[in-house]
Amino acid sequence: MFNKNKKPFSLRARFLMATAGVILALSLSYGLVAVVGYIVSFDKTAFRLLRGESNLFFSLAQWKDNKLTIAIPPDLDLNFPTLVFIYDDKGNLLWSQRKVPELEK
Repeated sequence: MFNKNKKPFSLRARFLMATAGVILALSLSYGLVAVVGYIVSFDKTAFRLLRGESNLFFSLAQWKDNKLTIAIPPDLDLNFPTLVFIYDDKGNLLWSQRKVPELEK
């Protein structure tokens, strides 16, 4: 295995190389866990914000005279007003946060 002219690494050198390898493996795995955790938490937070804002708009929405109006109180501060619907290319509603029959017609 080893060339007879080469001596094997000393115990101290082997210990230092093993320690460096373990630290490298832990650092790389921590980076992977941090990135995956950030992606998962970002998706959950974005979904929670969109759900909350869509619930707010659905509760403030009014259907009068074949028009959708949203009665926003004057003192309400809206940072990112959103109302999410997904339609196909033919204009059919594919997805909405909740079933709203007035908006599906």
